[in-house]
Amino acid sequence: MKSLRDTAMLASLTMTIWQGRKLDKKVTDDAIANANAEADAGRFNKQLLAKTALAKIRTVVSAGRAQHAYHTAAWQTGARILSGKNHAAYTSAMRKIRVAYWAAVKDFLGEYDSFIAQAKVRLGSMWRASDYPSANEVARYFTFDVEISPLSESSDFRIPDMARGEQDKARMDIAARAEKRLRDSTADVWQRVLTRVIHLGERCTIYDPARAKVAPFRDSAVDGLYAQAEMIPVLNIAGSAALDDVRAAVVNDLCKYTPQELRDDSALRADIAAKAKALAERMAGGAGAGLAPVKSASAATAAANMAAFVGGAP
Repeated sequence: MKSLRDTAMLASLTMTIWQGRKLDKKVTDDAIANANAEADAGRFNKQLLAKTALAKIRTVVSAGRAQHAYHTAAWQTGARILSGKNHAAYTSAMRKIRVAYWAAVKDFLGEYDSFIAQAKVRLGSMWRASDYPSANEVARYFTFDVEISPLSESSDFRIPDMARGEQDKARMDIAARAEKRLRDSTADVWQRVLTRVIHLGERCTIYDPARAKVAPFRDSAVDGLYAQAEMIPVLNIAGSAALDDVRAAVVNDLCKYTPQELRDDSALRADIAAKAKALAERMAGGAGAGLAPVKSASAATAAANMAAFVGGAP
């Protein structure tokens, strides 16, 4: 049987952005004095540029973080676990994000001086030339880095200067933490699928063609769930049979109709809503996965709402 480090690795993504904020001490002092408040009552941080100046970069950063999370599963602070099966797809996605990120940064730096000129009008008397670093200085605030590193195992821990008994304790702790992280990674994937199952069930239950413009049934209700289910084979690092069963139920039962077919047929929507409710109830209890019941308050609330829409207590 292959060890975990032979089938997976850790992936870390770092994307930083210049925040473009500055404490304005004068405005802060004036506000505190006018309010007759204490000196530590508040701070006024001014936005040096209009929000639109950095909007393109922020959009790419959000997309990059979403792609990173989509292709990986939870593991530890600062790093997520990536299956060897999914390495090529992950690196391809990150390569596209990297290109988009640096293109957006280049565009921003090219317009930096004009953004400052616009801010002079926008900030009025709060504008100060000394608040603005040069374009070269600002450029140093932008970073993009993907780091792939190997997974370690308890057997890797060998410190000759430590007493044997202490080494054994450390190895046991490392093994226990790795086992918990593996369970948590399965629970992470489980929760992601459950959230989308609940969403599809809710949309099938409450959708009304007469109110389609106000509360539409979007393609993503079906397509998003299907895409998440299709990621299970590469996210199921622990090899959970229950996760594989969930994938089969989603692909074969919940996503067997197109979004348009569901929009057009109330009977099909009722069928999918009932099946989504049943699967969500099973998943919410961690059935068959060796998982603790879902603890997310939002997920529990959504499950309760869906059950109420479909009818009957969970």
